[in-house]
Formats: sequence, structure tokens, C-alpha cells
Amino acid sequence: MATNLLPARAGELARAYAARRLTGVKFTTAVGSLVVERVFDAMTLVALMAFAMWRGGFGADTSVGGVTLGELARMAAVIALVGLLLATSFVRWPGPALKITRSLGERFLPEKWSVRLVEAAEGVLSGLDALQSTGRFLAVSFWSLVLWLTGAASFWLGFVAFGIDVPLTAGLLVQTVLAFGLAIQFSPGFFGQFEAVCRVTLALYAVAAGPAVSFAFGFHLGGFIPITLLGLWSLSRAHLHLADLRSAEEDDKA
Repeated sequence: MATNLLPARAGELARAYAARRLTGVKFTTAVGSLVVERVFDAMTLVALMAFAMWRGGFGADTSVGGVTLGELARMAAVIALVGLLLATSFVRWPGPALKITRSLGERFLPEKWSVRLVEAAEGVLSGLDALQSTGRFLAVSFWSLVLWLTGAASFWLGFVAFGIDVPLTAGLLVQTVLAFGLAIQFSPGFFGQFEAVCRVTLALYAVAAGPAVSFAFGFHLGGFIPITLLGLWSLSRAHLHLADLRSAEEDDKA
């Protein structure tokens, strides 16, 4: 809901802030858990994208909106791998990581901000807990896969509803390109941005622009309205306010 209504993907901060207010964990710990989630999401999406490309007969040089699928997959894989290596290193060797953080803070920041930097690093370390246990690692991987397969299935059902004849794997590819294409928010609620990415991706399956945009707008609106209404209802039940996000970090410091 917050992502739908607030600019610049502030919904990510909203999730961390809600976790901090409702569970009592540190804001930085909640942010750390979101970092883990995004790393696993990227790894899962790259794997699903590779499968969709293989089953769909698309080469790595297939272009979507001026970017090849190969470039998109490589960029996402590198980001996910670097993020996983950094997070894992931070978890496996917390002492040296915190020591380096403290040293950098003391060297380049005022004392007050240096202390805050170390506290933030300790909070993020707590949020990376899933990487310390093989069981949790596998569980997060499994649920990430279930989440994105469910999303792909919803896309395919949307194609059926709009009479768009595409293979099952089209849901995987459209969802993946959308996930990467909407990583940076350029418009409120992603309107226009969502539809443009859907149109160019469905063009790979020879779907005309008209039906592709009609599907994209209908699917987008069909998800936007209920999620936003349920989010607002949930917000009221939790006694939180969107305006609270502006003071999220200050509240955490207190």
C-alpha cells in the first residue's frame, strides 16, 4: 500500500518501520532482513528468468526495451551475488566487519554519527540472521520460490482472462522483467511504467500493443485497488500513519 501511494519506493521503509513499531525490533534490524529478502528475490528471479528464456526459445541477445535479456540477467545476478557475499561475510566474521565500520566512522564522521553508524551495523547484522543457519537459508529460498511462482501463475491467469494466447512460462518472464524494470520508481503507483514494461515484454510473444496494454492496465488496477484498500485498513488497525515514515529514523534513535 505504501509503495502504491508514496514516491521513490518509500514502501520499503514503511515495511521496516512497521516491523519496528509492531514487533519492537530495531529499525536497522528490520532493514537488514529486507536486504536478505531482496538478495534472495534477485537470485530466484534470475533462475526463473533463465528457465523462461530456455523454454521460450529466447536467446540472451533478445532485446526488451533496448536492453537484452542477457544483460538484464547478468546485471541482476552480479548484484545478487555481491550482496550475498557481502552479507554472508558480515555474518560469518562480524568482529572484523564491525571493527572496520567503527574505524571508518571514527575517521570520517563526528563522534555522535560514528556511534550511530556502529549501532546501525549491529542492527543490520541481527537482520541477516537467516544467513547464519542452513535451515533458515533453505527455508527463505523455498518461500521466495513459492512467492514468485504464485505471482507468475497470477500473470498467466490474467493472460487467459484477457484472451492472450501465450505459454505458461510467459508469466515467469513478464513478472521477472517487471520486477527488474520497476526497481526504480518513476511514476506514482508505477502507472505508465508498469504498462510500458508489460507491452514490450509481451511483444516477444507477438502480442499486439493494444491487447498487451489492456491486459497490463487491467491487471495493474486489479492489484492496485484491493492492496491499497487492505493496506489502509491494516494501517488503521495498527494505529500507524503514513506521516510517521518521515520521522522513522528519529523515532528509532529515541
